[in-house]
Amino acid sequence: MGLESFLPETPQGNATAADVLTGYTFSSAAAGVGVSGSMPNQGSISQNLAGQPGKVTGAAGYYSSILVENANYWLLAASDTTARSGIGAAYDSSANLTYAVDGYTTTGIATVTAYSHPSNAWTAEASDTTARYGLAAAYDSSANLTYAIDGATGGFPTVTAYSHLSNAWTAEASDTTARTYLGAAYDSSANLTYAVDGSPGSGTIFIVTAYAA
Repeated sequence: MGLESFLPETPQGNATAADVLTGYTFSSAAAGVGVSGSMPNQGSISQNLAGQPGKVTGAAGYYSSILVENANYWLLAASDTTARSGIGAAYDSSANLTYAVDGYTTTGIATVTAYSHPSNAWTAEASDTTARYGLAAAYDSSANLTYAIDGATGGFPTVTAYSHLSNAWTAEASDTTARTYLGAAYDSSANLTYAVDGSPGSGTIFIVTAYAA
């Protein structure tokens, strides 16, 4: 029994020249025997949208790699449900929500809203227990709490904490320095939340305090 006994008498398959990369030959029932592929080899493509919203298009063919980046570009998200200034903002990684906390309209307010990127929508959350503006906010991933720190509250270094799980605020130990328009950040390696600089009412200060939950 010769090897030819195992070979099909006619080519099989439905590939056409457009399905096979140029420079290669193939045989199929649809195209015949020893047909040259005609799919263009486009090589690799790399493009940075860089402020160009939408999509990247390319000519038909084979691509060895495609890299599309969307760097240096701001997208317009859904507007907050409350217009205000002087808010605290923090991202809660456990809930995948960004909180806008308190702020100023004609006075300090205690309104808290949450933005969901997947749904591009804002929802109302439980109000802070302290109406204020010029505060800072930071999310503590170890405690699963979002802290609202200091701000214009009548001179008191008030700190409150929001739990997404219970949708409620609780009072925390007061900061040792009363101030507004400060910065805040959580350090996961040290498990500390820092309150940085700010204004004590007039001028500026460069005091840094750290809170351990």
